Amino acid sequence: MEPSTLTLLWRLAVTAVVIVGPTLLFLGLIRGLELLRDDELINKITDAEHLRVDDTDDLLRILSKDTVIDSDVEPNLERLMDASAPRCQHCGAPNQSTATYCHDCLEQIH
Repeated sequence: MEPSTLTLLWRLAVTAVVIVGPTLLFLGLIRGLELLRDDELINKITDAEHLRVDDTDDLLRILSKDTVIDSDVEPNLERLMDASAPRCQHCGAPNQSTATYCHDCLEQIH
C-alpha cells in the first residue's frame, strides 16, 4: 500500500515540528535568560557599594580555620546567660529573664 500525498505531507510536517520545535524552544529559553541576566536591576545590585565582598571573604577565611560546627550538640545556654539570670527551682538550669517556663524541664518559673 502506497501512502497518499496528503498523508506523506502530514508526516513531513510532524517530523519538521518534532525536529525544529525543541531547537527553537531552547534558543528562546537561552535568549530569555540572557534578557534576565542583562536586566537593569541585576546591574544595580552588582554595582552597589554597600555589598562588600571583603566581609564575606573574611568570614569564610575565619570559618575555614579548624572550625567544627556540630548542629546536633545542645546549645550551651550558661555562656549566654548572665549571673542574674533566674534559675529553675526544680532542676537549677539557667533561663532567660523573660522566661515563664524552664528551658530544660518545662516547669513554671516562680
